[in-house]
Order: sequence, then structure tokens, then C-alpha cells
Amino acid sequence: MSAGRIGLGLGRQICLLFLGVLLLLSGECSAQAPIKIVAFGTSNTLGRYVARGSDYPAKLEAALRAKGHNVQVTNAGRNGDMIAGALARLDSAVPVDTQIAIVEFGVNDRREHNSPAYIQASLDKIVDRLRERNIEVVVANYFDVSGGPVARGTYFIDFDVARMPASLKIPDDPLHHLNAAGYDVIVVRLLPAVEALIARVHKREREREHEHEH
Repeated sequence: MSAGRIGLGLGRQICLLFLGVLLLLSGECSAQAPIKIVAFGTSNTLGRYVARGSDYPAKLEAALRAKGHNVQVTNAGRNGDMIAGALARLDSAVPVDTQIAIVEFGVNDRREHNSPAYIQASLDKIVDRLRERNIEVVVANYFDVSGGPVARGTYFIDFDVARMPASLKIPDDPLHHLNAAGYDVIVVRLLPAVEALIARVHKREREREHEHEH
């Protein structure tokens, strides 16, 4: 065998080895990609009166990571947002790669005397649109608005901040915004539902991989 052919064969082997390493690294990166969670809501999702990192989305991400979950929680709260505004900004606030959404809307509509029936129907639309995109949903709300019939398979957690103790709220705030300790309570309430949905996302990914293998 000539030196040229040996060199060509060796070069091909090195090239194949390099491609194999790239594919392996690509697979590892894909496997390690964090689950994308969006907290979509009003000022009590944003954390209006607390420092960044003390809002519940940041605390939820820290709590989930402490429990071994590879997650990224994005805060898509907006001060004063109403449910019509939520519908208008849903696609931009909840990106296409989102896997879990926590939906918290209705309190500002209630303050403006919009009817519970209107709020319920609008929240149904939000949940329906998210689930059409295969996004798992947690509904966090203040009163008897839990997502309605389209929300089967979602989780509901109590976000009725008005009923929470004064020690968990900003002093002298008539709008009942939570302080950092209040957001700790919200995180405790959310964790079981979010962990259940993380497990559901992992299961769906395993099923998809199994289909590709066959």
C-alpha cells in the first residue's frame, strides 16, 4: 500500500472520529438542555416590590435546581396586566420552545369589575392555546377560576394573595403584593404540580426518542 493511500485512509478515519465526537457532544447537549418554564402573569408574578431574585419565578427555578431538575424559569409577569392583554402578548411572552407555563391572570380584571364568567372564558382561551402547542399548564389563580373545561390535565394552585397573612405581604399595600417570604409560600404550593409536569415532559421525550429508534 502506498504512503498516499495510507495517508488518505488515516485522514478518513480521523474525519470519521471527529464527526463521531461532534455527534456525541451534540447528543449530550440535547440531553442536557434545560426544561423551559415560563411564569406568565401579572405584577405578583413579576414581583413588583421585591428585588430581582426574590420573585417567585426566580425562587422556583432555584428550588427546582436544588432538587436536581435542569430547568430554566422565565419571568413573563407584567404590572397591571389584564386578561385581554395576556391573550394579545401570549405568543411573544411564551416562546415556541416553552414546555411548561404557569398562568396567573384575573385579579386586575376582577378589580375592574369584569365578570368571573368573562375571566373564566378568557383564561380557557389562554390554556387552550398553550395546550394546542403541547405546553403543560399550571393555573395559579385567586378565586373560582381554575381554567374551565379546556384545562383538563392542567394543575391548579391557590394564588389568592388577599387571604394570605399580612406578614407575607408588602406593608400597607391595598393591592396585596407579596414580599419575598410570601413568594416562598407560593413556591412551596407550586413545586408538586411543576415537578409532576416535569415528569410528564420527560416521559413525552422518552416516548418520542423510542418512536425515532423504531
